[in-house]
Amino acid sequence: MPSGGTLVTLKWPVSKSPSAVDVSALAPPCAIMLLHVLFLSDLKTIPTATGKSLLVSGLWGVVRHPNYLGDIIMALAWSLPCGFNHILPYFYVIYFTCLLIHREARDEHQCRKKYGSAWDEYCRQVRFRIFPGVY
Repeated sequence: MPSGGTLVTLKWPVSKSPSAVDVSALAPPCAIMLLHVLFLSDLKTIPTATGKSLLVSGLWGVVRHPNYLGDIIMALAWSLPCGFNHILPYFYVIYFTCLLIHREARDEHQCRKKYGSAWDEYCRQVRFRIFPGVY
């Protein structure tokens, strides 16, 4: 090295190689595109008198409250590692399921009042409330 010169070095983070940095930068956009193709293309809706639309495709085309189903599944996931020797670990999921079924009944009443005949059409197209094929 000539005298008086400076040496510049670039250091990568310990956990990533140069190729991993490029690949990881592409992951979020690819995931978003995949989700768009799977869940957001060809959305079907029912127009309402309020000017809003009721979604009748994707997850909301299977059950009226898929978010409640997700909440119940997550609650069950917290209980399952405890095994099946006692009912106590399942108290939370049982309580939460009862709470969400009651809440869904109240939601149903409010939506019928708010959306009128559009809600009746939505209920005709999406038969199940929380559990596909059951309720």
